[in-house]
Amino acid sequence: KVFTVAALLENGLADLNDSIDIGNGRWTINGRTLSDVHVESEQVTLREAFYESSNVGIAKAALVLPEGLHYQSLRDFGFGTRTGIKLPGEVEGVLRSPDRWSRQSPQSLAIGYEMSATPLQMAMAYGAIANGGTLMRPRLVREIRDANGRTLERLEAQEIRRVVSPQTAAQVGRAMVDVVETGTGGAARIGSYQVAGKSGTARFATGGVYQSGDYSSSFIGYFPADNPQLVIFVKLDRPEGGVYYGGAVAAPVTRSVMEAALAANILDIETLVESATEPVEVVSPDRYAEYINTPVPIPLSPELPESEGGADAVAIPDVSGLPVRFAVRELHKHGLRVTEMGTGDVVRTYPTAGSVVTRGEVVRLRSGGQDDE
Repeated sequence: KVFTVAALLENGLADLNDSIDIGNGRWTINGRTLSDVHVESEQVTLREAFYESSNVGIAKAALVLPEGLHYQSLRDFGFGTRTGIKLPGEVEGVLRSPDRWSRQSPQSLAIGYEMSATPLQMAMAYGAIANGGTLMRPRLVREIRDANGRTLERLEAQEIRRVVSPQTAAQVGRAMVDVVETGTGGAARIGSYQVAGKSGTARFATGGVYQSGDYSSSFIGYFPADNPQLVIFVKLDRPEGGVYYGGAVAAPVTRSVMEAALAANILDIETLVESATEPVEVVSPDRYAEYINTPVPIPLSPELPESEGGADAVAIPDVSGLPVRFAVRELHKHGLRVTEMGTGDVVRTYPTAGSVVTRGEVVRLRSGGQDDE
């Protein structure tokens, strides 16, 4: 849906405020019935159809998209071609040319069916939105160093092509923020920073036939939305437990990965743009701990003496009196994960300031105006 909307906006065929009649959330076209789960209104804007992941809304919007233009836009984003990554066994994925489409293909492709893509292709395409519309060539190595840490060779980033204008990329990115702030991707939200993302739920195809009850759940996003540093793609095949929507299954894992990245000090925190969104969600300290229970081996500076835990230990800084969002930023800079509790100024932390803990530890915040447990 992201790339359908991008093609519509880039070619002046639609506006995010355009109104779409989705009726009762079911629409039959060329023998195929599309249905919606999350949307309740009969009339929605294209923006609402996007952040509520309306199959009917996006498919109807795509009626004005010429087949050749639709196909070329997907190709420009890198689908149907190898990325050029230096790994054996890479495949092209599936994206058939328009002369091989059926009558159902335009609407199916508009909502992500009748094509397949590798996780790297997905990350690369979303990276183009994050990079202001420019598709970049993926690379495994940033630089080569000798045994003494001296840089021998630096492999520069390479642009492949401009896919959409910076204006279109910004519009799509803002709509992806709406997915997290308002729509189906709320479970990927981080209280202090904005996340741009999109959930996905698709049925598996066996022998060319999509199977009912057999799902793949995904969420892909970039972070932080205003100054992207990471693109994260999470895909779970055949999730168990009766829940299979991407926003419910994959988005929480995406959030855990982002939290781990913040705690591991692999991001330039000084340049992260903080979200003004309030209030901050209250979450359990052990949420999804099974996904990130091993600290990332990146040294902290300054290191503590060996007697106090060594390089994997850190003293919790005193953030009392700071607004929650600034306290979170300071704790992340020290390699700590954070459970935010409420808004306003921080009263205390658990464990308390000065405590020596392992890097990656969860620190709970208690803000003013809240009763103690």
